[in-house]
Amino acid sequence: MPTGNIFAIKRFSVHDGPGIRTTVFFMGCPLRCMWCHNPESWSAVPFTYKKKITLSNGIELEKLETMGNQIAVEELGKELLKDIEFYKQSGGGITFSGGEPLFQPDFLYECLQFCKGNNLTTALDTSGYWDWNTIEKLLELIDIILFDIKGLRNHEKFTGVSNELILENLNRLHKSGANIQVRIPLIEEVNGEDIDDIISILQEIGIKKVALLSYHDLAKNKRGKFGFNEISESFSCSAAFLRSSMEKMEHAGFTVKSGG
Repeated sequence: MPTGNIFAIKRFSVHDGPGIRTTVFFMGCPLRCMWCHNPESWSAVPFTYKKKITLSNGIELEKLETMGNQIAVEELGKELLKDIEFYKQSGGGITFSGGEPLFQPDFLYECLQFCKGNNLTTALDTSGYWDWNTIEKLLELIDIILFDIKGLRNHEKFTGVSNELILENLNRLHKSGANIQVRIPLIEEVNGEDIDDIISILQEIGIKKVALLSYHDLAKNKRGKFGFNEISESFSCSAAFLRSSMEKMEHAGFTVKSGG
C-alpha cells in the first residue's frame, strides 16, 4: 500500500468536525498563509530543524530534530482504530487536515478507502485550492467537507494564491451534492471588509452552514522555530468583530457556529 507524509496525529479532537475525532495532519500545502497555525506542513516531505534546549545548569544547546514522518496506510490505520468506540458513541470519526490533504491525493484516497472499509466516517479539511479531477474520485468516500474561505480582497496578498479557483471549486462541490461546512477564519486585517460580500457569494452558491473561527496567535512562534521568516504583520480578531460577523450570518439565514 502507498505511503504518505504526515506531521501529526491528534486524538480526541472536537474541533475538526462532529463528535470525537482523530485528526491526521498531512504535509504539503500550496498556500502560504501569513497567519498559518501549521507552517510545519509547508514542506511536502519530512525535514530537519535546529531545536534549542536548555540544560539544568543553564547551558543552551542546539540539536537537530526531524519534523514529520513517512507512514504506510496500514500503520496509520492501526492508530485510527484505537478510538473506534469513541467515534461510535459521539458520532465522530476521522478528519484529514494539513497542510492540504489533496496535496497527496493517492495517499488520501487509500486512507479514505481504509476508513470506509472499517465503517469510519470521514471529514476533509481543505483550502479548496486544487484541480477538480484531484477530488472527483474521492467524493463518495468523504462524509463532510470542511471548506476554508479565508477572504476576498486581500486573499492573494496574505495567502500567496488567488481565490478564484477556490470559489469555483466550492461552487462545483455544492452542485455535486457534497456535504459542506464553510469555515471562515476571522482575521480583521485579512477579511474584516469581506463579510458582507462573502455572505452574498455563499447565498448565490447555496451554502447553508458556516463556522466562524476566531484568530488566535498560539502558533505565532512556530515560523521561526522551523526556520521560516517571522511574520511582520499583526493579526487580530476582536470580540466585536466575531459578534458582528455572527449576527450578519444569522440574519442572512445561515446556520452559524463559533469554532470548528
